Amino acid sequence: MAERLKDPATRARIRQEMDDPHPTWENRLISAGTWHNVQLASIRQPAYKKFEGMRVDEAAKAAGKEAYDFVFEILIAHNGNVGCVWFIIDENDLKLAMQQPWVSVGSDGSALAISGPLRSGVPHPRNFGTFPRVLGKYVREEHVLSLEQAVHKMSGLTASQLHITDRGLIKEGLAADLVIFDPASVADRATFTDPFQYPVGIPTVIVNGRVVLDEAATRANGPGL
Repeated sequence: MAERLKDPATRARIRQEMDDPHPTWENRLISAGTWHNVQLASIRQPAYKKFEGMRVDEAAKAAGKEAYDFVFEILIAHNGNVGCVWFIIDENDLKLAMQQPWVSVGSDGSALAISGPLRSGVPHPRNFGTFPRVLGKYVREEHVLSLEQAVHKMSGLTASQLHITDRGLIKEGLAADLVIFDPASVADRATFTDPFQYPVGIPTVIVNGRVVLDEAATRANGPGL
């Protein structure tokens, strides 16, 4: 792919097809509407690291290039592998999906940390804030779900969908995986520009009966760590 992107004729064809307002294939750029709705999240090459966290149109401008040419160039430099965040989801669609009884809650994220080797790039804030965002924004503030519905979608429903039989419920004989949170204060703090922030309002986490987080202090060598 990287070799093909170096060919002027192939670039011209790609631009033409991506600008087609009625594509016959999933065109994320059409879904995003503009290059401004595509944020560069993960870049490996040092020469391009300065563009991490920038929107594509802003990065292209800073590089003194047209957006398509900048995208082709950065893809070639990374052999086609550049992590991005796409701003394409409609909030009303999200709320409608969330209210369906068969929809559970998942982060679709990665195991990251605010420091050390697991801190890299400018990733999607879902890696740090998915579950507290549901509890704070969609339960407490906007009443999209009840607290009981949200908790079930994060625990029992998820376990049943994944056919996990020893977790997901508070029940004798099951693994004691418990998250103790304050419904009045739990909230996400991660943002698209500053995603490496842990949530608030979750003082204690217990994994398989052992405390791994207690008042924001992690316990060394605990399960799940």
